[in-house]
Amino acid sequence: MIIQDGEVLLTRRPAPPLRDRNEFPGGHREPGESLEECVVREVREETALEVVCGELLDFQDVEVSWGHLQLSFFECRLEKPGQIPANTEHQPRWVPIEDLPNLELPVPNQPLVEQLLRSRRTPDPPESLGAD
Repeated sequence: MIIQDGEVLLTRRPAPPLRDRNEFPGGHREPGESLEECVVREVREETALEVVCGELLDFQDVEVSWGHLQLSFFECRLEKPGQIPANTEHQPRWVPIEDLPNLELPVPNQPLVEQLLRSRRTPDPPESLGAD
């Protein structure tokens, strides 16, 4: 998850399953790749942005109609603040955090979205979304 100036970076899934669904950038880990390396590579492939992978925010082990998934959500920061995502098939774009409830995101993303919205409502937000 990448947040900048009150907005979060989302992509649009280009292929089934969940074609055209909004989601956080990410994907499948390559053999021998760490989770953090996977995050950096996937963000680069989907958005052309360079990020630094930070804290693990959430982990989910879920069964879906097409198989078993292990989802790891990391807090990331842009290597160079102000970077603009490239126009790729993933259609990356910055979305105001308060607009997230109006978007159709995959069900496993919902707890993280709720956590993000809660942290935005506190008068003095924690330094990390993972702090509760």
